[in-house]
Amino acid sequence: MSERASVWTTRILQKFLQVLASINSNCVLEIDKKGLRIVSVDDNYRCVGEAFVSQRAFSKWRISSRLSMNINLDFLKKVLSSNASIEEVRQTVKSGIEVLFGEPIRMTLTIRGNVEDHSKNTEFLQIPIGAIIFDTMIRSHELGLFLKTVGQACDEIGFQVDSRGLISSTNFLNFTTLKLLSSEVRKWDTRVLRFSVPMRYLSALLPVLNFTDSLRLCLTNRDIVIVLLQFGRKYKLKLFISSRIE
Repeated sequence: MSERASVWTTRILQKFLQVLASINSNCVLEIDKKGLRIVSVDDNYRCVGEAFVSQRAFSKWRISSRLSMNINLDFLKKVLSSNASIEEVRQTVKSGIEVLFGEPIRMTLTIRGNVEDHSKNTEFLQIPIGAIIFDTMIRSHELGLFLKTVGQACDEIGFQVDSRGLISSTNFLNFTTLKLLSSEVRKWDTRVLRFSVPMRYLSALLPVLNFTDSLRLCLTNRDIVIVLLQFGRKYKLKLFISSRIE
């Protein structure tokens, strides 16, 4: 793998951590032969963030068994901010992992396992999310522009699905915004849907929206909104957000 590809992996991972840290900086890292997975759950259990990076995204991957550990993202974000290439990820004999960075820092980072309980993070994702009743693809740039425009002023972002398509809306004091989003509806049960989610969770996606042309947004019959961003087969980011149905 080229050095340029390694730097690209570092930058995507850096942006993933920005998203997850905005939900909760205390996360669970799970790593095995297939790659690494980081799960973040906010304190109110309104949102779960899950990032996955395939082992194929790294130059050298030497993980022989599954490991799970609690980590705090604050320090790891600072290390990745150098944009150094990740040259190798390997398992240590002490139930930890080592990450070898190349230029410009030339450093080995050791992440050790601990005995803290992380069951709340993994068990939350095992709760059935239900059947999908609405499924669409949204242009990332368009959603990002809308979030930058109104995201600081509003606590909630609403969505309405009708014969016109997907409409996003916000309310602040005596102001109301309505925007018809360019979307490709894949599934819809033909009735008018109205649902909303806290603005902070969608705004958390701003660091990664430039990496992809579109994102997938789904609503399940258990009132959970699923947001999926996928970059090829190596990188995936999901948010599971508890929604309010109107």
